[in-house]
Amino acid sequence: MSFQHKLGFLEHTYLFYGYYNVESVSFSHFSYNVPLAYVLCTITYLLLSLIWIVKRSAAGFKRKLIQDEDRFQSFCNKIFAGWDFCITNENAARLKHSSLLYELKTDLEEERIRQKMAERSQKEKFRIYSLRVALNLFVIAVLVCCFYCIYSATIFSQQAQAQGTMKTCIKTLLCSGAEVVE
Repeated sequence: MSFQHKLGFLEHTYLFYGYYNVESVSFSHFSYNVPLAYVLCTITYLLLSLIWIVKRSAAGFKRKLIQDEDRFQSFCNKIFAGWDFCITNENAARLKHSSLLYELKTDLEEERIRQKMAERSQKEKFRIYSLRVALNLFVIAVLVCCFYCIYSATIFSQQAQAQGTMKTCIKTLLCSGAEVVE
């Protein structure tokens, strides 16, 4: 079966908001508003995701703050207490030696990068911050354009639905898109 014959198959599933043609379901003690529940479930999911992200970020920030507290102690721990004296296999000893060496190299490289960042001139800092501002403005402009396109598409679909040409328009767009993909 080709893609063109499956047009609108999501319109008959619970994933499609327009599927819920019943406004509310009444039980003996309360009424369940289906469209409101649909929206509230989505908002709840997004809020829980936000809370989880903030919690993980805070934990990571605390961990990073503790690690940056005393870098000298970190180097001392890796040099003097990093070796496992229970290793008896020569291959395992080489692997442990390589691992410690790699950790020390990466720590020294991070320290070099931090020092380089601290030694930046005012001109370099200004260039970096202006680039960040320009990129953020570009992202905001793209988001505004996307929201405007969504708004325009919504207005267009409402007008087309009022005229009864919505299904024909969507089928035409999807069929032409499917032909381009094929």
